[in-house]
Amino acid sequence: MYIKNILINNFRNYSKLDLSFEKPINLFFGNNAEGKTNLLEAIYYLATGKSHRTQNVKELIKWDRDLFYLKSEIIKKSTEVKLELGYNLNNNKKVKINGVEKNEFSKMGLNVVMFSPEDLMLIKGSPENRRRFLNLEISQTDNAYAYHLYHYNKTLRQRNKFLKEKAINYKNYNNLKDQLYIWDKQLAEHGVKILIKRKDIIHKLGILSKLNSRKISEGQEVLELSYLSTIDLDESDGNGNNKDLEFYYLDLLQKKEQIDKDVYKKITTIGPHRDDLLFKINNKEAKKFGSQGQIRTIVLSLKIAELELIKSEIGEYPVLLLDDVLSELDVKRRRHLLEISKNKVQTFITGTKKEDFMNEILNSAQIFKVKDGEIYT
Repeated sequence: MYIKNILINNFRNYSKLDLSFEKPINLFFGNNAEGKTNLLEAIYYLATGKSHRTQNVKELIKWDRDLFYLKSEIIKKSTEVKLELGYNLNNNKKVKINGVEKNEFSKMGLNVVMFSPEDLMLIKGSPENRRRFLNLEISQTDNAYAYHLYHYNKTLRQRNKFLKEKAINYKNYNNLKDQLYIWDKQLAEHGVKILIKRKDIIHKLGILSKLNSRKISEGQEVLELSYLSTIDLDESDGNGNNKDLEFYYLDLLQKKEQIDKDVYKKITTIGPHRDDLLFKINNKEAKKFGSQGQIRTIVLSLKIAELELIKSEIGEYPVLLLDDVLSELDVKRRRHLLEISKNKVQTFITGTKKEDFMNEILNSAQIFKVKDGEIYT
């Protein structure tokens, strides 16, 4: 898979940009705040329908404009695919694939893995960051997951609004339970499918990341990745099929002690929106005890695992986006990442200086200069 070209209109600090890519490695140099990250963000948004930097899509529209528009031609499994995506200030999003309008849960066909300095906070940052990483990773290759996640979050907002504003008025437990049942049934239906998919992906990522970490650390570090859920589906008393798990999930939400807790806190306190990932290095929790070098190895191992996982899901490697991350890695880790991407993955790299790159990379790359929202070859 690779991107042939991209057209960007009114996105961040770009008024109009039209670029073609002729080599597998594309380097973008420039000072900070010139627009390097914005270019990668546009590619990421075209692939996922999400920004890796903000949840407010209106921030992506260029100041004093009322919409942005992205268009790209990609090659996927030897077939050319045209992608178009537009968004305006009225919250209207339009997606087209080969000229045919699609709903927002349609896979765009472009798959990416992004590695930025912010990802180094994935381990020591908040659980929300790790859940967001999981959601974006899975949604790229699974329309059903994106669908269930959307409806789960919509139902969750409605339930939480009720807990905050009206639940206290219900003096009778059975009446309150009946009212919550409307949302609890939907949370169980969509939440179970989210949890099952997350656990499957974490299992696969865990195996791949462990192998990568061992290689990068030359056998000195053993990485373990596990999923921490507020709903332990392994403890359900069903027979293992989805419907039994839904009943188990629904029963948990409807228990009196759980409802009392949710009413007291005015939020829904169990479900995939409260879950987390646990990273261990040599059997110690990385968030508490990991060194800076170990954290970098974990994230690098995870990103390389993403590449391999997406390849196993769709049959080819995704596009790799490296946003000013090479300066955060030492020579050994930098070389490991670039060697992996050099021959089999189309890669877009931003940086402030050429010294961050090996000569063999510079000699085989297409080089662009970024300045004041303009890009020059």
